Amino acid sequence: MRKILASVILAALLLSAAPAVIAQTATPAPGAGDVLQTTGAMGNLNTFTSLANQAGLGDALNTGGPYTILAPSDDAFNKMPPGTLSALSNDTPRLQAVMRNHVIPGRYTANQLLDSKQITTIDGRTIQVVPRQGSVKVGDAFLTREDTPAGNNVIHVIDNVLIPS
Repeated sequence: MRKILASVILAALLLSAAPAVIAQTATPAPGAGDVLQTTGAMGNLNTFTSLANQAGLGDALNTGGPYTILAPSDDAFNKMPPGTLSALSNDTPRLQAVMRNHVIPGRYTANQLLDSKQITTIDGRTIQVVPRQGSVKVGDAFLTREDTPAGNNVIHVIDNVLIPS
């Protein structure tokens, strides 16, 4: 009888710990190898993560690189003119061009971006980098969160969407 009771108590303890273990493995911490899992876990990059998945960038970001990702925040996407985000979501070639405009070959910290003065996207577009107001300005956007690692890549959160001309 004692063995049965001990087995039941042990099973109950193991089952009560299972949700905590599952919760710990469900969301990767920033710095994990998968770029879009990392951006998704950051909390303010949900739109970027969704659009990058829709544009098919996930595999390229995780198998190539290293890359520097300039990820517009959810607020940056919300600042776009009404209807722009919806139109972008429905135009796959344009969406891919916009999302690829936020990916830079090479791993650049914020300080390294400043030193470079300009960067080139994976599509060959050149973006100017300048110090402004105590921050780093990349094109029309400021870095609002810098140097989040994701495997051999680095993510910088920016406050505007960089639309290619």
